[in-house]
Amino acid sequence: MCASRTLHRSRTYAVRETVQPRHATLSGYLVTYVNDSSPSSVILRATLAISGGLAHAGAEWRRLLGWNSADLAGGSFIERVHPDDLDIVVHAIHLAYASDAPVPFTCRYAHKDGRYPWVHWQAAPQLGQLELTLSGTLA
Repeated sequence: MCASRTLHRSRTYAVRETVQPRHATLSGYLVTYVNDSSPSSVILRATLAISGGLAHAGAEWRRLLGWNSADLAGGSFIERVHPDDLDIVVHAIHLAYASDAPVPFTCRYAHKDGRYPWVHWQAAPQLGQLELTLSGTLA
């Protein structure tokens, strides 16, 4: 007698939708619908000058961290990093400049209300310029 086995595959795909999150099954795949308004789906974007200052920060900084462009203007990116995470952030930024490759890192970053939420960042050098593009999402 021969025993048969069934191999079941389950994959999760994120699909953006503007309604409430929900789940559906299509051809054996679990599909998760993600609400675009959730904080984890919004990307913090900024340009970091070689001096360490924020040359540009997108509007999403106000929504996620409470900081508007006037708050951030002329300030240093690392001045709002949690003190215990400074070494990690400085190392990642130096590595991104030195390697000309994107460098991921995670740190606690100050919210205007005093909290320090975790943020997953990627620092990517801009070709031909002495600036980094920062992209981050709340953890």
